This record gives sequence, structure tokens and C-alpha cells, in this order.
Amino acid sequence: MRPARQKTGLYNIFVWLLLSPVGLPRAVLCGPHEGVVGSGVTGKRQLLAATPRAAPTPAPSPGGPACVVYQNPVLAQDFPDPSSPVLGVDGWYYSFATNADEKNIQVVKSYSTDFGFWMYDDRDGMPTLPSWSRGTAGTVWAPEVAYIDGQFVMYYSAEDISIGGLCIGIATSSLAGGPYTPINASQPLICAPGYPGVIDPYPFQDSDGGWYLYWRRPLSANDSTPIIEVQAMSSDGMSLQGNVSELIRPDQFWEFHNDTTGVVEAPAVQRCYSNTRYCLFYSGSPCCTYGEYYAVGLATATSPYGPFTKWPTNPILGRNQGIAGPGGIGFARPSAVQTYAMYTAWNNVTYEYRGLNMDLMQLNPVNTSVPVGFINPSVGKLVCQ
Repeated sequence: MRPARQKTGLYNIFVWLLLSPVGLPRAVLCGPHEGVVGSGVTGKRQLLAATPRAAPTPAPSPGGPACVVYQNPVLAQDFPDPSSPVLGVDGWYYSFATNADEKNIQVVKSYSTDFGFWMYDDRDGMPTLPSWSRGTAGTVWAPEVAYIDGQFVMYYSAEDISIGGLCIGIATSSLAGGPYTPINASQPLICAPGYPGVIDPYPFQDSDGGWYLYWRRPLSANDSTPIIEVQAMSSDGMSLQGNVSELIRPDQFWEFHNDTTGVVEAPAVQRCYSNTRYCLFYSGSPCCTYGEYYAVGLATATSPYGPFTKWPTNPILGRNQGIAGPGGIGFARPSAVQTYAMYTAWNNVTYEYRGLNMDLMQLNPVNTSVPVGFINPSVGKLVCQ
């Protein structure tokens, strides 16, 4: 997904005031909360130091919050392509986003017992870029982090200095919040000719422990038709294995708005329908010129390799009461029974920023003829589920 316009100066001061104690209402917790861990795959305000928690793990434990109260946007400033949050030993969830604010990787965080309240973290998630990247502003996109084999692994896209397009690289950290250090700094993990290159990496761990990496690339150097692909990864997430499988390309009307080649991008995968299906969420239609028609689509399969069948009534999330152009979806699981979608969207009144939003998900309808969905999507008010 392409990054949005960036805001600096007086605008950032205005955003800080909005997120100060006299601004947006703080999210609160309803019910007991203990032993919360992350899913493993997303206001400048100082809080007291967090109490250390148990070591991070990619699987959620029971006993999370009975409900979370939150107000969308949970971050009222540009935060495009938010990653699925990961939980650190410090008790904070961290989410990462496309470059902005003079940082290669933006960072936000939320304390585990206050999951609906997110604040901007002034660190750079990856302060040093690999030698294969161009290393200039605006060239680091759509990071995604997973806890793999005892460390936090970041997959990201950066502009390759030799081919000019974007390629996918890997960085690692012992801490969820970073800083992340590129590995194999002399060459990326995946490259492909054509604009914009290979973008939007998404690591997914299946129930058997196997890891897969999903991404978006152009069909060829001479054909910019976007396709979403998947390939298996090694157990440590450092390399790719086996064959690449193409999953989807544009073929539904809504994916072609003002774009003759169509747009499918930003893949994200979850098990769904009581673990009988794989749900591929993706974004379609052009994203960033106010993104009126940018939206989230759904495709399902019985294998992580597909074949995936798109939902006939796509998109499943589009413009609504509070937002326009939602996309770049990730997932958070603060308890064993709750899954939240994390995504970016324009404020549909002023279009000043693409903020961070979250919605409770229904991933397990009793009938596969009913689409998975968003509960009270993006309504811009306090919601307790």
C-alpha cells in the first residue's frame, strides 16, 4: 500500500493536544484481565513505567479482557499500513507502520490492560536501513512483525538501490518494540521487476506450527497487474521454501475504480469458520488520494495455498459513518476469545490523516454461507463488546 501524505509542524502539535489527558477519552477495561499475550503477527504522552510481564509467546492465553472500550480512531494521525500488534515482556503491545515523521518505521503502543488506548511512541522502529536499500525518505513501507523461534522478526518493504522497485527484507530484535536490525543487509529476501515491486509482507503461522509469507507484487516487468502470492518459510522465518503460489488478482468491479489494472494488496490471513477455512483479507481499489473506494475484501480457502474464492458481495468493509477508505488490515488477539482488526482509514470529514482504527471481529459464523465480519465497524464512538 502506498504511504499517505505526511503532516508535520503545527499539525503534529494539534494531534498531541488531541491525545493529551484533556483530549480523547481514555479507553477503559471492563472485566477481569490476566495473563494476556499477543497474537504474534500491530498521542505522544508519557506513562508510568510498565510492570514486566511473562516472556512473549505467539499464542494467546485465556482470561483476557471481558470487553474493551475504545473510540475510533484510536490514533488520530497518519499511521498507514499498521502491523498486527505484538506483546513484549514489558507488558506493552507494539504496532508498526510505514515511514513518516522522519522515521523509517513508525511505532505506537498500548498497555496490555488498557488495550483500547493507543499512543504514539517517538522511537524509530528500524533506525538503520540495510545496504541494499536506497535509504531515502518515503521508501520503507508496510512492516509486519511476528514472534518466531525466540525472537521478534520484522518483514518490511524498502526501495532497492539496484532495481529501483521495492523489495522485502527482514530485521530482528530481542524486544517487541525494537529497535530492529536488518539481517542479510547486502540483499533482500524477495525482489521482482515492475512497479512498485514486492510489498505488503504478512507472516502467518498455521495450527501445525508451519510459517507462511504472503505478499503483493506486479505480474511482470511489463504488466503491473497486482497479484497476491504465498510461499512457505523455514521454522525460523529467515528463508523461503518450496514453490510460490498465486492466490488472487483483480477481477471484481470494485477493485478497478479509477485504475485500469485494478488493485489487490495488503494481504492478511486468519483461520476462520471454527478453523475449517483460511480467510484472506485484502485491500482493493486505489488507496491514497482520499481513498473513497479503497476497501477490504475477503477470500476463503481450505488450504493456506488456496485456491481462494473471493466473497461475491465484496467488499466486506468500506466507507461508513466514521471513516473512508479502510485498508491495510492486521489482527490483534488480546484474549483467547477475542480478535480485533487493526486498520488505517481516512477521517471522512476533513481527510487530514489516515488514522489507526480497531474493530472487534466475528471470525466464526456458524454457516460458511455467512461472511466473517466487523462488529460495529468504525462508528467513531465508545463501544463495549
